[in-house]
Amino acid sequence: MSRHLSSLRRWSLWGTLLVLPAVEGSAQPPDTARAERLAAVRSLQPGRLIRLIRMPGARVEGIVTATSDTMVTLQWGDSVSHVPVVTIAAIDRRGRSTARGALWGGGIGLVAGVAYGLLIGEIACAETDCTRAEVAAVVGGLGAVSGAVVGAGIGFAIPRWRRVFP
Repeated sequence: MSRHLSSLRRWSLWGTLLVLPAVEGSAQPPDTARAERLAAVRSLQPGRLIRLIRMPGARVEGIVTATSDTMVTLQWGDSVSHVPVVTIAAIDRRGRSTARGALWGGGIGLVAGVAYGLLIGEIACAETDCTRAEVAAVVGGLGAVSGAVVGAGIGFAIPRWRRVFP
C-alpha cells in the first residue's frame, strides 16, 4: 500500500510541475493589462453609453462625461460616478445589432428566395428559354437583399452590449 501511495505522490508531483508553467504563463503581465485598460479608457468617447464592471464585481452604467488616465466619469440621470481606472475589470459599450440582423435576414431571405424560385421555376419558364435554377438564383438574390434590409432594420431596434476591454 505504501508503495502505491509513494508512486501516486511521485506522479502528482510530476503532473504539478508540468501544469504549473502553463497556468503561470497564461496570466498577462501587470504592465500589459494596465496598458490595454488605459488604451480602452482613452478610446471612450464622451456622450456614449457604457457599462463598467469593477474589480469587486459591481457594475456601473452611464454616459461618459470625462476620461483621464486615472478616472472615468459617468452620468446617469442626476447621479455622477467617478470610477478609478485601476478598479475597472471590463468595459462594455452600448451598440446596435444592425450587422447581425442584416446577416440573419439575408441568410433567411436567400434560403426562402431559392426555395420559392425553385417552386415557381416551371411556371416562370413556361414561355421563355430559362431553367428553374436561373429563376431560383434571381429570386434567391432578391430575397437575400430584401431580407438583409429588413433584418438590418430589425437589428437596429435591438440594443446590444459589446465588450471593449478586455
